[in-house]
Amino acid sequence: MIGELGIDVDRYSEFTNGEVFRARGMRRGVFFDRETFGEDRLLVRERGASWADFLAQAPLSEAARRDLVRLHEDEVDYLPDLSLAQKRAYLRAVSYQDFLLEAAKVHPDAIPVLRTGSYWAIGIDALSAWAAVYSGYPGTSGLGFSNEGPEARPFRFPDGNASIARLIGRKERFLPLPDAAGGLLAALPGTPMGKDQWQLLKQGSVVSGEHPGFAELGIEPKPLNLFLDKWMVRYRRQGRFSDRALP
Repeated sequence: MIGELGIDVDRYSEFTNGEVFRARGMRRGVFFDRETFGEDRLLVRERGASWADFLAQAPLSEAARRDLVRLHEDEVDYLPDLSLAQKRAYLRAVSYQDFLLEAAKVHPDAIPVLRTGSYWAIGIDALSAWAAVYSGYPGTSGLGFSNEGPEARPFRFPDGNASIARLIGRKERFLPLPDAAGGLLAALPGTPMGKDQWQLLKQGSVVSGEHPGFAELGIEPKPLNLFLDKWMVRYRRQGRFSDRALP
């Protein structure tokens, strides 16, 4: 869809500074918390350090360290008996976490480390394995996909989704509102946002850990890609007839 709308994602590099953190001496690291790993420890990865060296001091089992190094450094095809089309169908149907456990045979002790990253504020148990592939997540480099195309290259719009809405011909208006204005809008009758919704927006959508999660509530998260194709039909040219449209 991005390509059809004429969005040139290759120009994103003209408007962003990929060296802003490195220029300030900032480095990547992982914080291991006491509740999950048994102790509080911050590990900073020095530039050029191997994953084995970086994880040597991590409070992890030897099996977890070994599997994490394998995921980051080895290009292994964990679905060798499937064609590319079959791989794509499988990856779209499972979460990244399930792919790691079932296909890559990663030790369960390694999973909490991979959960420290985030993708649009969702965990790897809700992230589809296909999204992990084109985002270059560990363990996916040997599957045979080239990571090419608009979806594989990161980009952002400074005005949020307003650019997408404009390009598909939608007339909705996106207006940034300060908190006080949002509260006033929520208090008025007949507005799109109620008071409860305003309070939820203020709190964010990431669970703090003090409340029951999916497992306690009996909910099994499913990757968004299972439903996204159907939801986006109305925004495609010719809608549900796009595969039959004349050139």
